[in-house]
Amino acid sequence: MKSYIEKIKEIQDELKWDPELFESEIHIEIKDDIVTLTGNVENEKKRRTAERVVSKVDGIKSVVNNLQVKQLQHEHTAPPEVPSPNSGDPDMTLKVSGA
Repeated sequence: MKSYIEKIKEIQDELKWDPELFESEIHIEIKDDIVTLTGNVENEKKRRTAERVVSKVDGIKSVVNNLQVKQLQHEHTAPPEVPSPNSGDPDMTLKVSGA
């Protein structure tokens, strides 16, 4: 029977060698051969891939996938409205857009 450390190492190796998950931030916990994954991945595909990879490791009963999908830094909402220098007139606003 594998030790806790051996199981963690095997799971880490499987995740590390999968090209989809190479630089993902995945933390692993094992209790009673049930693996819990936490951390951040870039998209839902990587989240599902991590679960699939871990579930194939010998001796793992099930996987609890608590991975979160990161919000991309370049995604943003509409630019906020900023009051114009002539703030005495509430109808005068200036839209600022990001470059």
